[in-house]
Amino acid sequence: MSESSKEILLSNFAPSEHFKYDSFVGILHEQGIWDQDAFWSLDKALRDLCRRGKTAGGHPDLVWPVFRIYSYLNVLLRAHSNPNDGYKIRNMNAECFGGWCERTQLTFEGFMKGEMLGNEMFELGNPKI
Repeated sequence: MSESSKEILLSNFAPSEHFKYDSFVGILHEQGIWDQDAFWSLDKALRDLCRRGKTAGGHPDLVWPVFRIYSYLNVLLRAHSNPNDGYKIRNMNAECFGGWCERTQLTFEGFMKGEMLGNEMFELGNPKI
């Protein structure tokens, strides 16, 4: 049985009892690897949970987990781009950095707004959609 969108989301939320070290956030934190497949699963989960026109996708219970995941991803992306910080995303180069930052920001903003941009609007399209 495949994981539900909510399970995928909560597997990326470290304070949750459902957190998994093999989730996108877990792999990024522990191994410094941007696992594209795991990212696309998280991206798709947010899209599947989003209800058009509903703030926080119509899921007020998910505001804190979604915000915390986004906030933590921003911390790691900033650390990676800071030459004075020891944290690096091992498989992230400058060429693709901007595209991943944009995709991350707009996906999480879309969920919070209740209005996702179409997959075709992104330079980096989600192959799971």
